[in-house]
Amino acid sequence: MAQVASIKIINNLNEFDHSKIGILFVEGIDECNVIRVLLQKYDINSENIVILNCRGKENLTKILAQFLHSDEYSYQYVGIILDVDDPKHDGIQACLQSIQNIFNKQQQHYDPAFNYRKQFTAKKITDTGLVIKPQNYHLPHVGVWLMPNNKDNGMLEDFLMKLLNSDLEKNAIEFAKKCVEEAQTKGFASYKPTHQSKAIIHTYLSWQDPTGAPFSQALQNKTLKHDAPLAQNFIHWLKDTFAL
Repeated sequence: MAQVASIKIINNLNEFDHSKIGILFVEGIDECNVIRVLLQKYDINSENIVILNCRGKENLTKILAQFLHSDEYSYQYVGIILDVDDPKHDGIQACLQSIQNIFNKQQQHYDPAFNYRKQFTAKKITDTGLVIKPQNYHLPHVGVWLMPNNKDNGMLEDFLMKLLNSDLEKNAIEFAKKCVEEAQTKGFASYKPTHQSKAIIHTYLSWQDPTGAPFSQALQNKTLKHDAPLAQNFIHWLKDTFAL
């Protein structure tokens, strides 16, 4: 089987290739590399879209607003992936509201006959994310995925832990969690409480072969399962958002 074209990763809008028809906004490079491997595992040709590494949630929302406001870019599909990891706000709904607010402010750039605000309000996010598909060809499809699974609080690392489905793997993750919590209790660890899942997944991967593999490599060598139900839901969302 011929290898599919690999998706391009960019670090700022100046690198956006105007021949591409879709752009996926993510918070960090780990998301970029994980998504690239998942697309390869599912033999999905993604050469017409790019992933933008925004280097953080605040940067993502700012860059997204800049992108939507500008007349410089031509695109048909926009994907947005956000962590639901802010303890100061109300999880899923707060993240959706922050994205909706950006589109509300840019509404004047779109056909007034189609209102993104009403679509965000009317549609419910499901296990396979949220996708808005205007019938007007001149308006972009918009897809939203909230890490880890569109219903729980968390981040990429929580998503990855949910790719471990066997009893042995689940027990290993639970044991890694106990180790991490004990390390913190004894003063051996200084991670932020909101980053506990990062400590757990890295602890788990440090026990595997090869030891401490990066997330993308752990997916490539099947330590993390690309065919887990959650990964399948995520791939469904990507395909639906970008018409892949």
